[in-house]
Amino acid sequence: MIKLGVKKIEFRVDANYVWRELKIVSLSASLTEEWNEDAAGKYSTVKITAEIRNSSKQIDIFLKYLSGWDYQYQITDMNDRQYLIGNNEYRADFNYSRSFGDLKTNGYEISIEYKNPEGITASH
Repeated sequence: MIKLGVKKIEFRVDANYVWRELKIVSLSASLTEEWNEDAAGKYSTVKITAEIRNSSKQIDIFLKYLSGWDYQYQITDMNDRQYLIGNNEYRADFNYSRSFGDLKTNGYEISIEYKNPEGITASH
């Protein structure tokens, strides 16, 4: 299993669009990758988790929108390596819940899950 700290999460609809940053709580995000095998073969499961502060109706609508479409995500780790998550063949699933942490503070927990047979590699 690989586990990395994440400092930036960006998203876009496809390669024709500009990356937009998802504003996350500093030092709250991580990326894990695990390899599994089933009857269809070996595959990688990548999961990114993060927190967003300050819930609002506007952010609720925005996060609901993200969870309903096929977006690509660009994840930047603490060493400035970038990983592309999601493509036309393998969808990245975006989920969220309102509130985070033990204090149930005013914000969101988000997760992005991505499964594919090739795993992920840093772009640089």
